[in-house]
Amino acid sequence: MTLQDASFRLKNYWLFNPITYDLVTTYLCPDLEQLRLDFIFQDLIEEPEVSVLSSLTKLRKFEINFYDQCFYDLGKGMLEACGASLTYLSLHLADDWFVVAPVHNVVASCCPNLVTLLYSGDYKARHTLEECDDQLDFAIPGPAHPNLLHLKVTGVVSDQRLRFLLSHGPALQTIHLDGELEWLHDSTLVAALQINPLPDLEEIWFNVSTTVTLASVRLLLQQDNPLKCIGRLCHMGEATMGEYQELLAHVRQHNLDIKLIWVTDERIKK
Repeated sequence: MTLQDASFRLKNYWLFNPITYDLVTTYLCPDLEQLRLDFIFQDLIEEPEVSVLSSLTKLRKFEINFYDQCFYDLGKGMLEACGASLTYLSLHLADDWFVVAPVHNVVASCCPNLVTLLYSGDYKARHTLEECDDQLDFAIPGPAHPNLLHLKVTGVVSDQRLRFLLSHGPALQTIHLDGELEWLHDSTLVAALQINPLPDLEEIWFNVSTTVTLASVRLLLQQDNPLKCIGRLCHMGEATMGEYQELLAHVRQHNLDIKLIWVTDERIKK
């Protein structure tokens, strides 16, 4: 049997530090729906040729983990090869936000059908926030992700990063901000909501300390959306229990079906 005749019914494939030969094996998996590629570049023998991923026409879920640094060209090549078919993309890119920011432009240009998008791993180190944010291309036509429902960012959440992501996700239902939120401000949310009012938003989470205040929560409560949950309010800038109680009273007074989570989501069962 020749390589061309061979075929496997694999739906899920996971490779660690793959070289070109390893990726060529995906030719044998025409029904592949999920792919995970993990890289530790200091141990990588050779950078793989990733254009072979274009054969994965049924691929829907793609996880890319760069554990020690972000190789922009490699990530770009993979997303150019198979990004058009993806509905789920998880990117763990362990590097300075300056290096990771340009990847957002690639995702916006190559992945139009995403439903779920997750970023993690980046941090601010060698460059100023302004230098990093300048890597974002706001000239990319939008919305780039008209079907995006779920967004999670665990990394540097700057004003410009969130503005960029929200500008391309008009249908977002859930937003989880779990990274460094110290550079995020109320004015950003006000401006972003003017461009994208998030009419389908159901949940938004601020899971670490942020300079965003409860004023933004009040603004979200005034939006015309099916909002069901906002948390964790204990992390909001200068938030007090008294203000939290006032918000709860506002929710009751207007008979709003919204959970305001101070610390722990009571829906989480032990």
